Amino acid sequence: MSVVTWDTTLHLGFADIDDQHHRLIDLINEFDDAVHADQAGTVPASVIHDLLHYAIHHFSFEETLMDQHQLTCSRVHKDEHRQLLAQMRTIQADIESGAAQARELLVPLRTWLTEHLQHADAVLVQQLKAKGARSLL
Repeated sequence: MSVVTWDTTLHLGFADIDDQHHRLIDLINEFDDAVHADQAGTVPASVIHDLLHYAIHHFSFEETLMDQHQLTCSRVHKDEHRQLLAQMRTIQADIESGAAQARELLVPLRTWLTEHLQHADAVLVQQLKAKGARSLL
């Protein structure tokens, strides 16, 4: 069962970013699958690690585009990325230390990601298109 479903509300029309968002959603769904497969609510460290490292890769990609095209949304958007990465690192540490169960952390992570995609990333894509940026895909 998918906790987040890729649909038209998440599709922004910039293929590189859409592909990476789709991968992030797949990783969140893997996280959810791992939580539901274990009655204790734990997840393998590799699942959290993969999600965190892919988020770092994706955010770096977006921030490079922002810098290349000198976008006005850049500062606020980068701040949101830093906040999410800090939250994800806290989640990772809490789960690994046993301070929290993964299932307690899944909903806030899902909510943050979908809201970020639909709002901040939508503005990012609009500004990229206005500057004539093109997807590499």
